[in-house]
Amino acid sequence: MTANVAICTPVRDQVNTQFAYSLANLTSYLERNNTTHSVYFENGSVLPKQRNDLVQTVLERSSHTHIMWLDSDMNFPRHIVNSLLKHKRDVIACTYSTRHKPYASVAFTNSEDLTQRLDATTGLHNVWAVGMGCVLVNCEVYRMLPKPWYMFEYNYANQDFLGEDLYFCKQLEEYDIECTVDIDLSKQVTHIGSKEFKLEDTHVQNSV
Repeated sequence: MTANVAICTPVRDQVNTQFAYSLANLTSYLERNNTTHSVYFENGSVLPKQRNDLVQTVLERSSHTHIMWLDSDMNFPRHIVNSLLKHKRDVIACTYSTRHKPYASVAFTNSEDLTQRLDATTGLHNVWAVGMGCVLVNCEVYRMLPKPWYMFEYNYANQDFLGEDLYFCKQLEEYDIECTVDIDLSKQVTHIGSKEFKLEDTHVQNSV
């Protein structure tokens, strides 16, 4: 079956300019390579609702075969969709760094200990969970899983909330659906953040 990809992005009022540039390059590349695709934005402030609404919209257009999740604070290569499609996995993702210290991969390897993160340097690796910033999902996965596909859930063991991405991955585990990360492709993906620049930053620069 020929892939028909829905590129889905939950947003607030604006997207990062680097994301916009990456998205423009991506859609141009897909056009040149005859990869059928559509782009969907869902405005709002409740992330699980935005993701659920996007999935529902895509499934109602039965021609789509995959959802490519790309968050609006991601920077990615133009071939990201086609490279992930080549793996022929139901859920295939790129991992990336958190935006705040202590920096860590958003690929989790142990459901009982969320400090355990994937530290591989190359290859494909199955993980327990991964952040949704750059993930390709076969639409059949959503038809298998119960709704809601995404929601915030309180983790009593950690006394903290689990993100909607981890909730989705918990469902994958319950239904024996593998979640795989491509480390080599992940090296070409960045998570866009912000930094406050201080006067001492100039001192560090001048002392080098």
